[in-house]
Amino acid sequence: MALIEERGGYKIVQLSDDHLDESTNVLSTAFANRDPIASSGGWTPERCRPFCEYCIKIGIREKISYCIIEKQTNHIVHVLVSFDYTTPLEFEWTGIEITEYQQTCGLVIAGLGENFRKEYPDVKPKEVLHLWMAGTLDGYEGRGFFIWSSRVLVEQAKKQGWNKIVVEATHEGTHHVLVRKLDFIVDTTIVPAQKYEILEKMGAAKCTFLIGNLSTPKEEG
Repeated sequence: MALIEERGGYKIVQLSDDHLDESTNVLSTAFANRDPIASSGGWTPERCRPFCEYCIKIGIREKISYCIIEKQTNHIVHVLVSFDYTTPLEFEWTGIEITEYQQTCGLVIAGLGENFRKEYPDVKPKEVLHLWMAGTLDGYEGRGFFIWSSRVLVEQAKKQGWNKIVVEATHEGTHHVLVRKLDFIVDTTIVPAQKYEILEKMGAAKCTFLIGNLSTPKEEG
């Protein structure tokens, strides 16, 4: 278990195989209850679990994802998953009903990726990091865990030589933390604003494409 830092009764560590089951429980519950894309379809934690587990396995493999552990109980209370932007997501949604709203959200997010690749056509592995998912255990919200884990992600990404961090923010709280606290920018050249019209008519919040520029030079080797 790679300890990153400690704060009060909590510690943040790099995600590992030992955390897979518990971190999947935390993330799938948070995703089902608080992510607007999942909750719009009435998805349960059980329905979200296979996808969350798939993403966490990628995060563990690429060694730049984290969890916060409560020291008194030794339980995971927050999970953040990120991986290389060039890593393909090949999860198959077999047997899972997808609503019209979720399909539309998927198209918007896919469009953001397409536009990013047009704007940055020469992106290579280990250059752009994708902050993909984060979630907090029920009852532990409002304690600043996402601010902490995101700050650690930025610091570790700089040390490892990443150039940028990108994220599709589908939750207002995510947008607020990254833009107001960590100086991420809303990239208006990447975001195809016209694609939001359908989502807005369906009563959805905007999905914003955020970029964190990391100025640390890339390490050799």
